[in-house]
Amino acid sequence: MDKNERLALSRQRNTGAVITDGYQLFFNNIWSVIKRTWVLAIVYALVFGLMGYYFCQSLLPKMMTADGLQLSPSALWPQVGIFGAYVFFFLLMAVLIASKIIKLFREHRKEGSISVHLNWKQLLTPSINRRLLLIVAWLAVAVIVSMALVWGASAGIVALTGAEGLFSSVPAMLIVALIVIALMVALLPFGYTLMKNAMDGPLAFYPPVKGYRKGFYHEGMLFCVMLTTGIVTLLLTILFEAPAIYMLVAHVEAQKSVLQGDPSGLPGSIAVLTFLAFAFSGFFQAYIHISTLFPLYYTYGKIELKY
Repeated sequence: MDKNERLALSRQRNTGAVITDGYQLFFNNIWSVIKRTWVLAIVYALVFGLMGYYFCQSLLPKMMTADGLQLSPSALWPQVGIFGAYVFFFLLMAVLIASKIIKLFREHRKEGSISVHLNWKQLLTPSINRRLLLIVAWLAVAVIVSMALVWGASAGIVALTGAEGLFSSVPAMLIVALIVIALMVALLPFGYTLMKNAMDGPLAFYPPVKGYRKGFYHEGMLFCVMLTTGIVTLLLTILFEAPAIYMLVAHVEAQKSVLQGDPSGLPGSIAVLTFLAFAFSGFFQAYIHISTLFPLYYTYGKIELKY
């Protein structure tokens, strides 16, 4: 069996093979992936650099006060609004990069391999998968609603039990934990439906629920795949984003010193260094996150093969 046949989407796999073949497809075609996305990845990295710079230089000093961490939207509204604009452009760049990968997956599904040849028009002309854009919008709504449900449940349980806080009441913590687990179970099938809708789902303004029932029947596999890729992504992120993490910690410690009446101790070039650290980390982050799509691609293929 040759390499292309072994990595074909239509081949039956167990859960372990879904993960290993996904990462192997990524590393086997890493140069093709970079060729197709490096321009977008650089812009993505620059946006991430600006976002990290603004957070450390403008938002963090406002959030950290002598009374503790300030999270009031009214007090931070101007900074939060500007930071939200950076996040919007950051997510847009992520969608543009992911759109290139979805096109690559379609090529692999049809041809059984990924071409290393492309013209300059393909490289420089950004194309957006409109299905993927809608999916990200709905995913953002799902995250916001889920967070609101957890926060509302926590506040309601604390009010009903009369506890001083969520962590001071074991029953309240258990109820909130059950709510979180229920939300995770409900959201897990989207690991399949998001890929299915991006690959061949209809373009319509409704939630990406096509294939949700199929995904629900394979929650065990989806959990294993997403847990494994999540751990790999976390470890690689810590490794390759060390400059950005170090810079963030430095800003936090400097702000603590300022609040205690001491000088910050940061050099005058810290603004430039912050931007460069986040931009450098952002470029690697783009490809770390891209790699997580490949096991999900084979997860989609395995489930599709059963129906």
